[in-house]
Amino acid sequence: MAAAILGVDVSINTNAPPDRRSYRVSYDLFKELAPGFQPRFDLKSTIHEMTDGLQKAGFQNAAYRESQFIRLNVINRFREQALLDEKLGMSFAGGRDGAVSVWTV
Repeated sequence: MAAAILGVDVSINTNAPPDRRSYRVSYDLFKELAPGFQPRFDLKSTIHEMTDGLQKAGFQNAAYRESQFIRLNVINRFREQALLDEKLGMSFAGGRDGAVSVWTV
């Protein structure tokens, strides 16, 4: 990212515990089943395309992470409104007897 976007600093948290998850995936079956739907662009060219598009659109919102449309912000807002529980199950207060109905999504 730093090489593609001038002025962007990238840092690594050297104090973070190691991530032991494995992201190794074989796409051999996907290549076999969907040969016409393979990636045509690499990460570097995609970053450049997105950067160019944002610059051409005049994107200047330094506080974009505070947007009401960011998924985490929506989840936090719903939790504050008691529409989601700690397991992200939906709950709706109301009904004739004031009962709360809960659905897990």
